[in-house]
Amino acid sequence: MDIHSPIHFLKRSEVYDHEKPWGLHYSYSDWPLGVERGNFICDERIVTVDDLRGKEHMFTFEKHGFAVIEMESSMSYDDFNNPNTIREIYCKELSACLIDYLGATTVQIFDTQASLSLDKRFLTEEKLQIRRRHPDFPDVLQGPDLPCQPAARAHIVLMALDSSSPAITQMIEELNGIDRPDLIGVPYVYLKSVLQAAFATLQIADGHWYSVWKPLKGPLYDWPLAICDASSVDASCDLDIHDQVFSQDVTRENVLIHFNANQRWYYLSGHRSTELLLIRQADSVAKAGVPHTAFQLPAEHVSDKKVCRESIEVRVIAYFQDASNAK
Repeated sequence: MDIHSPIHFLKRSEVYDHEKPWGLHYSYSDWPLGVERGNFICDERIVTVDDLRGKEHMFTFEKHGFAVIEMESSMSYDDFNNPNTIREIYCKELSACLIDYLGATTVQIFDTQASLSLDKRFLTEEKLQIRRRHPDFPDVLQGPDLPCQPAARAHIVLMALDSSSPAITQMIEELNGIDRPDLIGVPYVYLKSVLQAAFATLQIADGHWYSVWKPLKGPLYDWPLAICDASSVDASCDLDIHDQVFSQDVTRENVLIHFNANQRWYYLSGHRSTELLLIRQADSVAKAGVPHTAFQLPAEHVSDKKVCRESIEVRVIAYFQDASNAK
């Protein structure tokens, strides 16, 4: 069933003509008194979010940037409380599933390696991967003792790989053990040679970046994920690079989304725990990433208001020997 629900966008403002969007993600005890936590100006819009259920076959990953994949896991619900079990079992299951679906040579999971330099008091292994909605969300502040809450702003995790985004080079360095400060800010077209050296035995040609999201319990009706058809996004005016400041030494970029009436939004009603939502973030040929956000279903569509959303999102780089085979 199609839904009309508020989604939070970045307001189109002259402020961002001369000031980059930014936000502090320090633990709350570390925020200096009197210092603003960011310059995000919210633009809340009532958006039609169409139901994907029964229509999955009408969309292609190549054009629209998302897919629903069935995957049975040997993980129990309680297993997702253990980061080591997630890494040793779920991530391996997920890797095998994605290699099969994408036709990739290999994949890398953004697991603990991607969080090594972050503030561990605020982003632990578990919090990096698992989101457990607090009953008072969205009227509760994220803090060091609170599990990660749903991300309720329209965003894309990563910039396109042909940009000079520091987020790209930082992640490549961390995932591949590359310590090259001189490469920060270098376009991906050059970094491909570094990746190819790291994976010379596999003769890697290209890397593509994805997120894989699913609920821990289903069917899900509480704050599901809305995704935007990538082909409906105007990259020239709908996207703005945003700095996420995790500490004095660590800043990541992601992308915030401006509202555009041409954008087409979707969700998967009754999302089951066996259904993976594969979302394109960026690739080496600059296909558009997929904006996404948590959103609230109208009360009449929520069967049990006491069941709070719990979900896992895993970020993945898939590498291909032949870039033309990439989805």
